[in-house]
Amino acid sequence: MDLNAFERKVRYDDVRFVRFLYCDTSGIIRGKSVHIDKLVERARGGIGLTVAMPAMNMLDQLQPVEGLGPVGEIRLVPDIGSYTRLPYAPHSASMMANMVTLDREPWGACARGFLERMIERARQAGVVIEAAFEPEWSLAVRKEDGSCVPVDQSLCFSTVGWEASVGVIDDIVAALEAQGMPVEQFYPELGHGQQELTIRHATALRAADNHVRYRDTVRAVARKHNFVASLAPKPFADQAGNGCHIHLSVWDASSGRNLMAVEGKPNVLSEFGRAWVAGVLSHLPGLVALTAASYNSYRRLQPHMWSSAFGCWGFDNREAAVRIASVLWDETKPSLNMELKPSDNSNNPYLALGGLIAAGLDGVELHGAHGYLLCEFISPEINKRTDDYGGTLAQRSKLLLDLIEGVRATCRKDFSLGVRLSPERFGMKLGEIRQLAQQLLLDDRIDYLDMSLWDTFKRPEEVEFKSRPLVEWFTDLTRERVPLGVAGKLMTGADVARAMAAGVDMAFIGRAAILHHDFPQRVIADPAFTPVSNPVAPEYLKSEGLSDTFVKYMRNWKGFVTDAEPAAHPSGLS
Repeated sequence: MDLNAFERKVRYDDVRFVRFLYCDTSGIIRGKSVHIDKLVERARGGIGLTVAMPAMNMLDQLQPVEGLGPVGEIRLVPDIGSYTRLPYAPHSASMMANMVTLDREPWGACARGFLERMIERARQAGVVIEAAFEPEWSLAVRKEDGSCVPVDQSLCFSTVGWEASVGVIDDIVAALEAQGMPVEQFYPELGHGQQELTIRHATALRAADNHVRYRDTVRAVARKHNFVASLAPKPFADQAGNGCHIHLSVWDASSGRNLMAVEGKPNVLSEFGRAWVAGVLSHLPGLVALTAASYNSYRRLQPHMWSSAFGCWGFDNREAAVRIASVLWDETKPSLNMELKPSDNSNNPYLALGGLIAAGLDGVELHGAHGYLLCEFISPEINKRTDDYGGTLAQRSKLLLDLIEGVRATCRKDFSLGVRLSPERFGMKLGEIRQLAQQLLLDDRIDYLDMSLWDTFKRPEEVEFKSRPLVEWFTDLTRERVPLGVAGKLMTGADVARAMAAGVDMAFIGRAAILHHDFPQRVIADPAFTPVSNPVAPEYLKSEGLSDTFVKYMRNWKGFVTDAEPAAHPSGLS
């Protein structure tokens, strides 16, 4: 939207101040506001913020974190697509903001930016994530001595609980709906004064944004009614704790198909879904640091309290960490979602959901290449840890090997597990990657090794390895059961033949398969097959089955996509 038109819209809404909001690592919603007269200027250039703020805990105590002190500045830059009026705050509106460096680059400590990166990672894998946060919270009244007591002592799902809170709930619902958050269900929950009011699922980023707004809205409207709305995990020691379960579903970006469901089998988790859940469970001990982020969280996460104290999954199992929700009777097409139960409102929803996506994707493939997390651990240049996961190659590789072991222990024996590695970039040393590759090729726990070489036939950068092409430094390794595949600028049938002649077992195709969805069949029919030349028009890529989202992503590859008229499609499609 044009910023001047945006300003006119905000003035039409009779807004005086617009809040630039972010959620810090302690789950506290913070921000700064700008007056309407300066809105365009600050929407373009952001609002200044000290780099120290992410190191501030929930008691406003600055923690000693390197690089997050009194020296340094970033900018809060708003996402104007997230603009909404605040019905509970006269003449006020808000926008979600990202943290950006003074060089106009995304700041690594920005939680919202982290979620955006995980969403993009999912898109690169061809999937779209939808999610919803399912919060519980306690409604209380403040006594003269300052203490709080539940607003009622009603029972779970009791109609008495409805009557005790009907007025404030009605106003909360109205405020949520005015901000574009459709409400789905409401009922009194298990604890005295405990409420569960859920809103509709959305795309991942919108879902996290919605939860930030939800928390602010509930507290603000309750305050207007002289109530206290507590979203703390355990506000009353003798009552049930407040969770905030995360519901997540995974969809094929091209077809729109739910990847966790099986056609014709309404309550069967697909192989993809099992792999996704395996990734989540393998990361669960670390993941709960993001999803159950406070000391108070662990007063709630106790066995036999229906709070998911057990590291397992199951259909409609409310003691399991991961519950697969059974399909509703009126579902018109196969659809399943997972519910992560060890989660509560003390978390930063961007970190929680981003971590959950990353964990699930790791179950689909252990990606140790291209600068992803495992690559960062393996890299001697990036990994500066001094514990068991840093130092020697064996220590830097420990996380990868631990994950392999965890996946194998969790998944069925016929689950296919591959590992992708890349040499040279991101501080990788070819000699070390050769050593790790050799170890993996002799490891019966994986089913294939994928070496992403960037350019299969180029000479290595390191002087001591320049004597032969990059691919040959891996084809000479000992193989028994585990096959070796390579990727990297294999664009033609001749390139594939050359790679196979070099001694690999498999050729992995990227861009050539994007240009031709049936590239393997074409090469089998014509070993000399050569794809159409780049750049190609968006219309051409769509005719090959790419979604609008995928086409948008491919624009990041210089020289791949053009807006010019498309060349004739080899199949005759236009």
